[in-house]
Amino acid sequence: MSPRRASSKKWTTFPPEFIDQVTGVFKETFAKSLADSNLIVDGRIYPEELVLRVGVREKGRLKQSNFEVSTDYEADVPESLDRIHCLVDVAASMMLEFFDSEGEAEFPFVWKEYPYKGKPIYLQINAENTDLEAQADAFLGISGEELLNEQPTSEDALDRAEQELLH
Repeated sequence: MSPRRASSKKWTTFPPEFIDQVTGVFKETFAKSLADSNLIVDGRIYPEELVLRVGVREKGRLKQSNFEVSTDYEADVPESLDRIHCLVDVAASMMLEFFDSEGEAEFPFVWKEYPYKGKPIYLQINAENTDLEAQADAFLGISGEELLNEQPTSEDALDRAEQELLH
C-alpha cells in the first residue's frame, strides 16, 4: 500500500482490534457478494495522512481488487476518529459500486480528490496482491511488524513520476 503524500514515509498500522471490527462489518454487509472471496483489510497511520485499504480476491485467483481511501490527518485534532469512519464509509461505497456493477465500476488508478462531508478525501484502486507482497517482503527480510515502519523509496520511474504529478 502506497501513501498519497510524498512526505509520508514513517507509518504505523491501524490497531488490530479496529481492523478486526472493520473486517467483521464488511463481511456482514457484503456476505452475499463475498461468498467465495477473501477480504483483506489494512490501514496505515502516517504523521499527516490516514490510508485504508479494503481488498477483495476470489479464492484461487491472483487478481485482487483493492479499494484505497486516504485523508489528511492531524494527531491533535478531536475529529480524527470521524475521519477514520469516513474512510470506512467511502471504502464501503466503493465496494458497493464495484459489486453492483459486477466488477466494471470505474475508479481512478492514482489518488484522486473527491469532496466528502465538506472535506477532501482521496480514492484509488489497484490490483496489488497482499499475500504475494507479504511473501516478497518476507523473502527480502522486511517484516512490517514494527511499531513504526518506514515507506521504502521506489526505484520505479513510473512510481516517481506519479508522485511528482500528485504534488
